[in-house]
Amino acid sequence: MKAVKIILIILLVLVLLIGGGIYYLVKNLDTIVAGGIERIGTEVLQTEVSLDSANFELKKGRGELHGLSIANLEGFNEPYLFQLEQIALQVEPASLREPVIVIDEIMVDGLQLTVEDKGIAQTNMQELMQRLNKGGSSSSSQDSTGAEPRFMVEKLSFTDISMDLISPQYENQNVTLSDFSRTNLGDRETGLTAKELVRAIVQPVIDKARDRAEEEIRSRAQDAAQKAIEENLSEEDQEKVNQLKGLLGQ
Repeated sequence: MKAVKIILIILLVLVLLIGGGIYYLVKNLDTIVAGGIERIGTEVLQTEVSLDSANFELKKGRGELHGLSIANLEGFNEPYLFQLEQIALQVEPASLREPVIVIDEIMVDGLQLTVEDKGIAQTNMQELMQRLNKGGSSSSSQDSTGAEPRFMVEKLSFTDISMDLISPQYENQNVTLSDFSRTNLGDRETGLTAKELVRAIVQPVIDKARDRAEEEIRSRAQDAAQKAIEENLSEEDQEKVNQLKGLLGQ
């Protein structure tokens, strides 16, 4: 009888410990998620990632992240590379018990980018891209039943994007990027690791920013070259150029 009592007491203690652990997890889920995002983001991007707050409703599979900042890379002057006002996501609640967690949609709103040029044909975005490419990726063929959680994102969308262009050669300028989206990052069978997911989310932003920055810098270079040519033209030649522009409707 004494042995039975001891076993019952041990079982009761175990139940209390497990229950307390679950309670702690639920009560501190936001803090745990925020810490995980900062840790994994910093490790993958090799620059400090910070988050103001995270709010999750586990039963509904809904979550929001506020005030996500990614520090600029070493060697550049501006404080931040990315700043995001809000990220909202919707998870399939049933998938939280599966090897691959399915995220129906991630919506990123109010993204502020800073593209900084060192003046030697190297920008912080290019350097970040090189870091991501050097980082490699975990094999997607890894057993999806392993301990590491894996993810699949059905839709990723970005809205209200602005970008500061910082260059020693040209006047600093703020430009707007068009909204865009991506679909099916990973799959339901093998998914992506957390590090692979970070790369999959950041890469299209880098591509979009690079293309827009190159377009803007090309335009500025053409304008500067045109201005230099016109400044060195004689009055007679300048008049001819103006006449030609009139004929071309410029």
